[in-house]
Amino acid sequence: MVKAAPEDFLVQVWDTDAGLPHSSVTSIAQTPDGYLWVGTMHGGLARFDGERFVNFHPGNTPELRSIEIQKLLVDAQGTLWVGTVEGALVSYRDGRFHFERQSTETPAAWLHEVISSDRKSVMLSSIYGWLFEGTLEHGTNHWTTLLPQDSDTSASTCRDREGTIWYRTQDGGLGQVRHNKFVRVPDVPGLRSPHINTLLTDASGDFWVGTDKEIARWDGGKFVNMMPTNGESELAVQQMAACPDGSLWVRTDKGLRKCRERQWVAQVAAWDGDGP
Repeated sequence: MVKAAPEDFLVQVWDTDAGLPHSSVTSIAQTPDGYLWVGTMHGGLARFDGERFVNFHPGNTPELRSIEIQKLLVDAQGTLWVGTVEGALVSYRDGRFHFERQSTETPAAWLHEVISSDRKSVMLSSIYGWLFEGTLEHGTNHWTTLLPQDSDTSASTCRDREGTIWYRTQDGGLGQVRHNKFVRVPDVPGLRSPHINTLLTDASGDFWVGTDKEIARWDGGKFVNMMPTNGESELAVQQMAACPDGSLWVRTDKGLRKCRERQWVAQVAAWDGDGP
C-alpha cells in the first residue's frame, strides 16, 4: 500500500469578468457533448465550452423561471437536470430546455442525485430522500412522487443492477422501495453488523454497504464480505466513493484508504496543518 502524494497543479479562476453570470457558483456538471454547465445563486445557468460562457436565465429561457440554481445533475442518457431554489425541475435534452415539475415544499424537495435512468424513465432523489419518478410519453415526462416514512435524509438512495432501490433507515437499518412504498428489510443476510453507515452503487451496477464492521457487496441474494485481506478484519466504515475502474475510496475510523480487488492500494496521509 502506498501513500498518495501531493502533485503540482495550476489553478485558473473564471469569474464575472470572464463572462460568468454571478460569482456565487452552486453546482457544476458536464454533459457528454463536453460542455461544462455552471449553476449560480443569482445569475441563472451558464454553459462553458472552455473559452466562453453562454448564459441562460428567465429573460432568454422561459423554462428556467428562476435565476437561483440549486443543483445540476446529468443522467446516463446525457440529459441535464436543473433544480432551482424555488423547487422547480427543468431538463435540457436534444438541445432544448423543458420545464418538468414544481414543488413548493422546499428545501425537502431540493434535487440531490440521479438514482436511475433509461430512454423511457428517470428517477431522481431529493435531499430529504424523496423520489421523483418521470415516465416519458410523447416527449413529455409524467411525474410521480414517492415520500419515505423512515429514510435517513443524510444517506443516499441507491439502485442495484436488478433494479431494486435501497435506502438507509433513520436508525441505521436497510430498506427497499417495493410497489412504490418504502419498506424496511428486517433480516439482512450476510452482514456482520446490522448497523448501516453508508451505501452506494458503483459504475457497473453493484450495490455496496459500509457497516460498523465491514465493507460488503450484494450478490443478488445476500451480502458478501469484501474487506481487504491486507489489513484489519473489521473496520467501522463511515463513507465510500466508487471510482470508474471499480476501486473504492473508503473512509473509516482509521482514516481514508483506497481498495481494489480486496486489497488496500493507497492511503491518504493525515494533514498536519503545515504547507499550502
